[in-house]
Amino acid sequence: MNISISITDDLYHEITAIASRMGISISDCAEDAFSTFADTVTKCLERAHTVPAEPTITVEDILNFVATQPVSAPIWLPDLRHEFPEATKEDFDMAVIGAAKVGEIEPGKVSLHRLTTKYKNKLQHPGHLAESEYESFVPDGHGSYYCVIARRGKNV
Repeated sequence: MNISISITDDLYHEITAIASRMGISISDCAEDAFSTFADTVTKCLERAHTVPAEPTITVEDILNFVATQPVSAPIWLPDLRHEFPEATKEDFDMAVIGAAKVGEIEPGKVSLHRLTTKYKNKLQHPGHLAESEYESFVPDGHGSYYCVIARRGKNV
């Protein structure tokens, strides 16, 4: 594969001057940079041609399970995770977050609850948890962890 990169003369001279001050020849610098760049491009192309695996659990799986539970009954996520033993952590977490988004779009579906002192009867204060204990909860990607999911709506 041939890849060409065009840089301005000013940039080339600036890079050459910096490399020279550091005692590096520009040919050494270019060789290292381009071999690293080629490795990166190769890895990206390999990932682009990889077919993603089917998820081990879906949003629908979560919604279907939650629909069988009484309205407003808290479902402890570590316990729910045991209901789907074949699910990977990543797939489970994505399915739970996806179910919550459906709940936002279609009010009456589900709600998620963050790990707070509200649930201290189930565990100690969240600040006292060991890092490994957070693994059983669902991270939101912004520093919070969800610990409970519940069905919204009316009992039928």
